[in-house]
Amino acid sequence: MREHTFYPQAFPAVVFVNDLFPEFTAKEDSVGLLRVQSKTNSQGYFNLAGMVNFNIKMGRKTEVPFLQVGASAKKSQPQVFVGAGVRFTEWLGISMGRHLPGRQR
Repeated sequence: MREHTFYPQAFPAVVFVNDLFPEFTAKEDSVGLLRVQSKTNSQGYFNLAGMVNFNIKMGRKTEVPFLQVGASAKKSQPQVFVGAGVRFTEWLGISMGRHLPGRQR
């Protein structure tokens, strides 16, 4: 029996998302001119997502590196996730990546 070296697995996941978004305000200064001010807000939250891990099995090692893609289950702000990580057991892995937020219409 041949051992697969590159295989996908689908998993549910809990992801931490830290959104950074600018906020702009216009205020009148002392001489009556409007000045635009900006600040960056940060909003961090946990979200449920579905992930597909593309495992790269290398020999008999218990640690398995993987590439990952996924999507969030949050209807109000859909997101796509991409990343890479390491799986330590059949159900436990750690990964880091990037989220690509969708826009509300």
